[in-house]
Amino acid sequence: MTMKKVLLISALALALAGCEKMTTLFSGLDEAQANAVMAALLDDGVRCVKAPGEEGTWNVDIDESKFAGAANLCEELGLPRRRFQGVGDVF
Repeated sequence: MTMKKVLLISALALALAGCEKMTTLFSGLDEAQANAVMAALLDDGVRCVKAPGEEGTWNVDIDESKFAGAANLCEELGLPRRRFQGVGDVF
């Protein structure tokens, strides 16, 4: 095999390795909540991305194969934190 073919095969393998199917772990988060979730996931080695959601909210997307572990980790850590409504928000 020539060096050119080896490099091409290596590049294709790397490209395919980065093609995990992404799924949304959380949606509708404010930016602070999304950042806290991402920090916990990244600390645990879970690749994740923050994407804009609806009406100024954020979604946290992860590799679909990591969903169960990521959901359990966030549950253990109490993430995302619940945002309590103030009197001004209710009325």
